[in-house]
Amino acid sequence: MKATHHAGGKGTLSVEQARARIAGEIDSVREWESVPLRDALGRVLARDILAPFPVPPYTNSAMDGYAIIGADLLLSKPASEFRVIGTAWAGRPGNDAIQTGQAIRIMTGAVLPAGADAVLMQEIEIGPPFYLSQGVKDVVVFDPSTLLVLHSQQVGAERHHSPLDIRLQCGCRVRL
Repeated sequence: MKATHHAGGKGTLSVEQARARIAGEIDSVREWESVPLRDALGRVLARDILAPFPVPPYTNSAMDGYAIIGADLLLSKPASEFRVIGTAWAGRPGNDAIQTGQAIRIMTGAVLPAGADAVLMQEIEIGPPFYLSQGVKDVVVFDPSTLLVLHSQQVGAERHHSPLDIRLQCGCRVRL
């Protein structure tokens, strides 16, 4: 919407005239330079900055739950039972791999164990894990009918190029 009316006082400008006058006084930036990051403080970005590597750099869990092989949910009806063979913590490398019928307790941000392709959120567990004797760890039981989404983030899942997801945008001043 263009505003062309003004109060009519002597020396007043319409909004359109003021914008034109301001635009005529501003020199646009036509050149840019690359500087080391340590010298960029206080400068304005000439272009969007994207990460040069996938974020996250590995497939990780988007929530606390149990890492499983997704196809295992189809093998058992009406519920699926998994033997919990370990725990995957965020920030710690995981060495466990899973096989059919096994699960690994996984925390948000932890690397998805080898063999796993799905994470069941802890909230869909039917009952509390229980301990079995003779060296078998916890067993968890899930009702596949309550499963709506398998939650894991693939390598680079957070690397987007849409304007909403770019963290360092052209025209922003670099600050601490």
